Amino acid sequence: MNAGTAFAEQVAAYLAHWRALGRRYRQEQWLLQTLLRELPTLGHDDLTADGFRHWFDSRQDRHPNTRRKWAQLVRHFCVWRRRFDPDCLLRAWARADLPRGPMSRR
Repeated sequence: MNAGTAFAEQVAAYLAHWRALGRRYRQEQWLLQTLLRELPTLGHDDLTADGFRHWFDSRQDRHPNTRRKWAQLVRHFCVWRRRFDPDCLLRAWARADLPRGPMSRR
């Protein structure tokens, strides 16, 4: 199983988990499927700090509030993913210059 397949399975499990609790998670589904589709074109098979940074920086034309929300949704996925993969992006998020909030600086 390659990393892209593992990432896709984790996305499916994440969405299934929250939908089982009664959430729709349509925006999260759209965002994570966009990441699944576009990360390989940027040269990344899995959601890493560099991969997210490249993808996030390619969205400079979007409103800052939209980009902040997207970063928040991806971080929420990473918090969930950390239960199964302790070395996931969340650990890199703390030491990298990834967006942390509306007042954070790069």
